[in-house]
Order: sequence, then C-alpha cells, then structure tokens
Amino acid sequence: MEDEDIESLPYTLGPFREGLARVVEGGLAGFIDKSGKYAIEPQFLGARDFSEGLAAVADLDDGLWGYIGRNGAYVIAPQFFEAYSFHEGMAPAEIDSKHGYIDKSGKVVIKAQFAMVGNFSEGLASVGVSDSNEKPLPGILGAASFKGKWGYVDPSGKTIITAQFEEARPFSEGLAAVKQAGLWGFIDKKGKALIGPKYEDAYGFSEGLAAVKQGGRWGYIDKAGALVLSPRFDNAGDFIDGLAAVWLNEKMGYIYKSGEYFWRASK
Repeated sequence: MEDEDIESLPYTLGPFREGLARVVEGGLAGFIDKSGKYAIEPQFLGARDFSEGLAAVADLDDGLWGYIGRNGAYVIAPQFFEAYSFHEGMAPAEIDSKHGYIDKSGKVVIKAQFAMVGNFSEGLASVGVSDSNEKPLPGILGAASFKGKWGYVDPSGKTIITAQFEEARPFSEGLAAVKQAGLWGFIDKKGKALIGPKYEDAYGFSEGLAAVKQGGRWGYIDKAGALVLSPRFDNAGDFIDGLAAVWLNEKMGYIYKSGEYFWRASK
C-alpha cells in the first residue's frame, strides 16, 4: 500500500516518525507501519510520536505514562503523570506536579522543579519558572496561559540563561525565538538579544531563514534580522531542502527562498 492510501483508513493518524505513525481507534492509541498494518495494536489511553527509538504512552490500567520500544513492550515502566518525547537523550516528565527530565533508563537526571519545560535542542532546553504554585494546563494551552518566566538550562540542569522571557522556543541554528513585552525576537546561547523583539510571532531558523509575523502576515528574515521575504502569507513553515510550505487565502503551496512558488494548490 502506498503512503497516500493510508489516509483513507478509518483511523485518526499522527505523522510518521521513525517509520511508525500514531493511530487512535476505538478510543485507544497504537501505531501502524507504512503498509497500513498495525505494528503495535491500539492498547494505550494516549501516545506520543516515536523519537530516538522510544514512544511515550499512557497505560490503560492506571493512566500513568511510560515508554515503549518499537515492539510495543515497555522499556520504562508507567510511572509519570505526564511524559514527552526524547530529544538529545533526555525527555521531559511530570513528577509530583513539577517537571524535570529523565534519561532512557527512566532515571531522573534533572530533578522535577519547573512549572513548564520544553525539549532539549542544541544542548539547551527552555524551562518555565513561577513564584506561585501555578499548575499550567498541559501542552500548548499550558504554554500560552503560563504566567511565570522562561529561561534555559543545560543537560546538567544548570541555568544558562536566567528566566526572563514571557515565552521561549527551542534553539535552532544557534538562535532561539523569545517573547518579551508581548513581542518576539531572537537571542543567542548566552542570552544576548541579536534581533530585538518586534514581531507578533516567530518560528525558529532553518536553512538560514526564520518565519516571522508582522501586520498579521508571515514573511522571512535572515540571521542579521534583515527582511528577506516581506510578510504576505497567512502562515509559513520551515525551509527544508530549499522549500517551505506557505498558506495564502486558504491555499497551500511551496516556495523557494526567492519567494517564487515551486508549487501551489489550485483549489
């Protein structure tokens, strides 16, 4: 079966990661391979994508999260209130209403002390610190409603950039998008502002360009902060192999770094 045929199957599908895709059928999560067959039968209350050979899953019996391998067997027993994907050998996990990081043996390597956490990328992870006992909502809603401040730690848990930002995204190509006073800019790994906060939103750099939002539209800047493609799109994605997905008037297309279309939907 070709990949495009899989979408016709009666499943709720996630993206393919490491050859497997999350599916939800009958309220339970499992994984299919690219032939459309079950590699891991639906048996979990929830699941996240495979990353670095493991997938976080919520156990049917008690709802706690652990990690399985590609054969569906537990590698790390269910024990966490929430657990997320591995990046650079570490994964965020919630323990006793706080977040920390575990390694692939399930050992806590950065103690649970943060209200919010992000994934490690380029040796740093964003962490949210609050002076109150605030317990943010899970996932994207939590990040959006969190009232504390964000900073960055290294794999030992040492604070590298103090918590000072309203929001903070992963590092990519040496820079990270951060939000201050309601606007987004970019910092380096020492916390120095290289591109001041002036955008309504911003994504990470990929292939030397970052998508930024101004005046309700998305365009692209380079690492000097110069506008390479003026804001004209309803949304814009990362450049991969010289192409980026963009959306305009409810139509999707792919553009080159020149802004010219490689392909665009006709409907």
